[in-house]
Amino acid sequence: MEEYLLHRTVDGDRWDLLALRYYGEGSAYGLLLQANPEVPFTPLIPPGLSLRIPILEGAALNPAPVPSDSEVYPWL
Repeated sequence: MEEYLLHRTVDGDRWDLLALRYYGEGSAYGLLLQANPEVPFTPLIPPGLSLRIPILEGAALNPAPVPSDSEVYPWL
């Protein structure tokens, strides 16, 4: 059985930023999409949703702080 963390979305949450926060790599957002097929793939995730964040072997269990706009890669 796969283990998950739960993340309650807030205004401004994006798939890539959540992947960066939980996995250290923004391009890992596909893992989040696979774990949450009922949530539409949109630029911003609606606030108030509970998302499943798969726990990966070797991944940090404590989420990192969300980066500021100046710390986000320019292509995101």
